Amino acid sequence: MIKEAEANHEECIPPTYIEKNDFTAGFQMLNDAYGIPNYDELNGGAFYCMYPMLFAIMFGDMGHSIFYIIAAIALLVLDPLVKKNHWDLGDMAGSVFKFKWFLFFGAICSLYCGLIYDEAFG
Repeated sequence: MIKEAEANHEECIPPTYIEKNDFTAGFQMLNDAYGIPNYDELNGGAFYCMYPMLFAIMFGDMGHSIFYIIAAIALLVLDPLVKKNHWDLGDMAGSVFKFKWFLFFGAICSLYCGLIYDEAFG
C-alpha cells in the first residue's frame, strides 16, 4: 500500500511554469535549449545574463560590434511596429525579435572588449 502511494506520488510531478517578459525571453530560450528545469529545481536562465560578457571576451571587436548595435537598435525600434500591426513573422524572424536584448547587450559588451583589445575589423 505504501509503495503504491509512493508510485502515485512520483507520477504527479507538477508542471514547470517560468514567467518571462520581453527582456528575459531571449535568455530563457537559450536556457530551454538545454532543458526545462523541474518544479523544485533552480531556473538557470538567470545565470545567462553573464553570457553577453563571455561572448564579448571571445568576440571583442569594435567594428563588428557597431554593426550588431545598429541591428539591435533596428530590432528594438521595429518591435513595437510589429506588435502594433500584428505582422506574422514566422518562427525564424520571431526568434530573432525575441533575442533583440540578448544581441544588444552582447554588442555593447563586445564594443567594450574591442576597446580594451584595441581591435576593429580584425
